[in-house]
Amino acid sequence: MAAHQRDSAAGPRRGLSAPAKSPAPPSPITGAALGLQARAGNRAVSGLLGSAPVDLQRLIATRPGELDRFIDTSDTLRKAFGGKLDGSKGAFMSIRRALSDYRSAADKGRSSLETQAQQLAALDMLCTRFLSEHADDQKRRTVVNRLHDEVASERASVSTRQAQARYQGNVESSRRPATAGESDPAKKFGFQALSSFGKMGAENHALEIAEPGHTGPKRDERIKKMKSRYGLTEAEISAITIFSAGDFSYINPATANNSSWLADQKKGSSDDWTRQDDRTLREEGSLHTGVAMQGLEKMEPYRGQTFRGARFSPQEFKNRFYMGKAMSFSSLASSSKDRDIALNFVFGLGAGATSDAAKSVGVLTVITDSGGRDISDIALVQKEAEVLILPGSVFTVVGIEEVDGHSEYADKVAEATKANKPLPKQWYVVKVEPSKLKPHQVRDTRWQGAKPGRAADPFAVPNQVGILGQNHRPA
Repeated sequence: MAAHQRDSAAGPRRGLSAPAKSPAPPSPITGAALGLQARAGNRAVSGLLGSAPVDLQRLIATRPGELDRFIDTSDTLRKAFGGKLDGSKGAFMSIRRALSDYRSAADKGRSSLETQAQQLAALDMLCTRFLSEHADDQKRRTVVNRLHDEVASERASVSTRQAQARYQGNVESSRRPATAGESDPAKKFGFQALSSFGKMGAENHALEIAEPGHTGPKRDERIKKMKSRYGLTEAEISAITIFSAGDFSYINPATANNSSWLADQKKGSSDDWTRQDDRTLREEGSLHTGVAMQGLEKMEPYRGQTFRGARFSPQEFKNRFYMGKAMSFSSLASSSKDRDIALNFVFGLGAGATSDAAKSVGVLTVITDSGGRDISDIALVQKEAEVLILPGSVFTVVGIEEVDGHSEYADKVAEATKANKPLPKQWYVVKVEPSKLKPHQVRDTRWQGAKPGRAADPFAVPNQVGILGQNHRPA
């Protein structure tokens, strides 16, 4: 559980599996690109410079041939023999030629993202100029208007791919010190807070912590299927992997833009990221979430039941869980399809789970139709069956049941007792369902920690909200 209740990792963990043979490195890039390659990474540079075909779904449906019916044959011949076309005819022919050049190169993978962006900018300018200067040419304005909209959509898509290429480059070059010949030997490149484990998992898709005796498809095979099914990019896979690796510790406070939460996370961790300044953590954490969300939004919502588990003090439980209570998430949050995984955090058996005796109330939260995204095929810890709940999700408490944990969870009680973990004195099962409320509509004056005005921001940390599976802050 998931990732939020695990310790962030600084390296391989017990149970880590990797292929016997490392994949061959990408082909080297020569010439002026070498410096960029060193800083941005091989895969990112290949996407930016066009050393490999750019796989991009075309959003421009209009083809050059469709414009030909608006061009007279005589005009085409005149242009071919060096004649000059005035007014809307000449402007329209320029659009047709620019569209043809762009489609020809881009569809055949002959142009880099950067070149495509430049060509699209020129095409956008030609369409804009035509529409502003030739209001009387209604015959051609219709097709130019449509093409103009398509160009805008494709420009946004190319821009996203460029940003993702830079993101992936930052992942690959993270924490790399300067090499001989570079001006500042102390300089580092890429993401500075990224954990070693997160970087390893993002770069090596075969890396995972597998369930003992697991014989199913390996992580790299599962990721290939996910990429094919949802059109996930390398950068999106990396961002989701990094989140699952334990980097959530600073990613979530950054997403929620909550400095006090970030400070609390620093106090409770000795990981390398805690040595970074808050500005770096906020910038990098927000970027990880942004790229991850681009991938998660492509995936279908998970409609099954998921679970979260945690310990609370009696007063915390009273404040956070009661019938009709509305709860929202201000950042990504983990849940598990496996009830036993959630129960580990109730009994202090999960990595990062509290074993504080003062947290004497154990809560298993059962979530119906979270609308989250199943990332179990991407996450580094395969056995956690992780489903990520998206920021802005709102739930309502529809059931609270006190249970006899000694009999209901006898196996977990025995395991916790053997591990010298203090047992809860009370156990509850809390059931929640999706709420019709929007995040900014969540109000609750009973929670003493509420900050005036904070609830108006749908992605601010709602201190007054009972967050599933956490001690005192959102996950």
